[in-house]
Amino acid sequence: MKNIQRYILILLLLLSTASVYSDSYAFRGLSVADGLSDLLVNVIYKDADGYVWLGTGSSLERFDGVHIKHYTISGTNEKLKRINAITGMSDGQIWMGNGMGLWRLDKGQDTLVHIVPEKIDCQVHSLLEDNGVLYVGTEKGLFIHKAGKLEQVLLDKNTFSATNTVMGLCKGEGDLLWMTTGNGLYSLSISDRKVTTYHNIKGDKHVCAFNHIVRIGVTLYLATMEQGII
Repeated sequence: MKNIQRYILILLLLLSTASVYSDSYAFRGLSVADGLSDLLVNVIYKDADGYVWLGTGSSLERFDGVHIKHYTISGTNEKLKRINAITGMSDGQIWMGNGMGLWRLDKGQDTLVHIVPEKIDCQVHSLLEDNGVLYVGTEKGLFIHKAGKLEQVLLDKNTFSATNTVMGLCKGEGDLLWMTTGNGLYSLSISDRKVTTYHNIKGDKHVCAFNHIVRIGVTLYLATMEQGII
């Protein structure tokens, strides 16, 4: 009888220990010693093949769980090289945006190609892929890249207005595309290009400088500079 009680006690201890270990997490760091070219990591993206892409202050990095591969950004202005956004297309292409514009990774040549720099000659803040269409949020409005063609959508006639600083992109219900800007929340009807404005007014003040955006169900979550989450 005593042996049975002893075995039950041991079994309970083992089960409680297993529960503790199953709920624990281990942190692992990646640094220059591990092959990272820059300690500033501004954006992380995981593609369909399982690779983790890191946007640093000076390069695009691909991490396979063991090794890091570097893709350098050409140009002399180091301040503009910092990567703001990374996304993958349905055909496996990797795109990224930084202070110099829009870039695509040429996997055959292992190089980053500057895409339409004569048109997108400004900061790219956000990227969103949807059914083979690439939406590009920039300081000069929204650009839509589809089937090799590029279209610019201005939210304000004044190109340099804060309204045209598209910080975040999010696909909505139906054919809606949501955009957070430096001057409000906007939606774009993709079918007819109709733009609708939404402002957050508190008292007599507009609290409308939005950064990123996330949609969960029918709710949009907006990240702000000084007002937390709206």
